[in-house]
Amino acid sequence: MSDLSDHGGPPHHSHLPHAEPRFSKMDHFISGSFAGIAQSLIGHPFDTIKVRLQTQSVTNPLFKGPYDCLQQTIRKEGVRALFKGMSSPLVASIVFNSILFGTFEEFKSRLSNPLTGQLSTANFVLSCTATGALESLLYCPLELVKARLQVHMQASAASSAASAATTTATTTTTATQLGPMGMLREVVQQRGIRGLFIGLNVTMLRECPGNVMYFGAYEMFKTHYPATRPETERIIMSGGLTGMLYWTFIYPIDLLKSKVQCDDLQSPRYRGLVHCFRVSLQESGWRGLFVGLSPCILRAFPANGAAFVAFEFSKSFLRSQAEIA
Repeated sequence: MSDLSDHGGPPHHSHLPHAEPRFSKMDHFISGSFAGIAQSLIGHPFDTIKVRLQTQSVTNPLFKGPYDCLQQTIRKEGVRALFKGMSSPLVASIVFNSILFGTFEEFKSRLSNPLTGQLSTANFVLSCTATGALESLLYCPLELVKARLQVHMQASAASSAASAATTTATTTTTATQLGPMGMLREVVQQRGIRGLFIGLNVTMLRECPGNVMYFGAYEMFKTHYPATRPETERIIMSGGLTGMLYWTFIYPIDLLKSKVQCDDLQSPRYRGLVHCFRVSLQESGWRGLFVGLSPCILRAFPANGAAFVAFEFSKSFLRSQAEIA
């Protein structure tokens, strides 16, 4: 069995994550929820710009780039539009990060060597992959609702361009009125419960290998960051760089997921992931798979830096309280 160093990770097993002392099974889940709050509050405006750039028309784009998208969004809809649909992703981020960190730590604890507390490379990958599979089942419906809400401005603009003065028979709510629950009902009405899991295969393709990259990179950056620097700085830099590396790695998959999940519910353009990939290449080439990457990278550093700081410090606080008790 090879070490992670064969793939650019920590050079030996001692750099892999160790199992944490079991001060409480719930503490990692609680700490993960704080990470979710921090990540969502800081990252959502960037995420809104990213999704709008990803899902706009290739032949007749509404935006010239990230800055133009930001300007148009604020001018036409106000600053609050950057946080449109945030209630769903905020709740989702709390749940997701709680499950992400909590489940990963639980797998680490159970799969680590009981004598040394160290985690082998194979069990590290297994912990990341199993966590990703479980996450995907929850991520998929909530991210579908979030993404479809974020692109409603484009749908509204296209409708106006077609001079649709009256609402159609299939539209029950306007873009400005539709909220998370309204979007949820619309998807279920048109596609049934299974419609909430559109893009599940793409989500798993993103999360399972992505988690290996995410947690492996974080441990690598923390291990190699100068030990003389302040702990908060080490966590922020390690978490921020991890986020940037992670999103660069999985971004094309995330773009395809956005396209599949934001497709027309009644007459979908894409027959699946492979078809979406082929159409995207035909229309915009390989560069098109990275449309919107810049706001995503800008979001990744502060959002993930904040998430890891919130996780590490809330975990330390909970551990100190457990020791006092």
